[in-house]
Amino acid sequence: MLTLARRSPQGRLCRYDLGKLVQGTVGLVEARLAKRGIGLSRQVDGMCECLCNKESVEQTILNVILNAADAVSGLTAPEIRIVAECDDR
Repeated sequence: MLTLARRSPQGRLCRYDLGKLVQGTVGLVEARLAKRGIGLSRQVDGMCECLCNKESVEQTILNVILNAADAVSGLTAPEIRIVAECDDR
């Protein structure tokens, strides 16, 4: 995810709360996943800020979720879990 975010020359790098980026991106696909019977849970504890290009990170999160959906479709109880942990850096 970091590699993709670094490669994007467009836009400025700013501090964003990763939890809010995940929440906003999940909102785009949550209904579609539910229609496919795929569960989605997320856990982002506390404030998890990162210096990034917002659009690149959102696109990366979206791609990971859609790839995960393809990978779990066809399973008995398909579920995607998003977990973000932050350290002091």
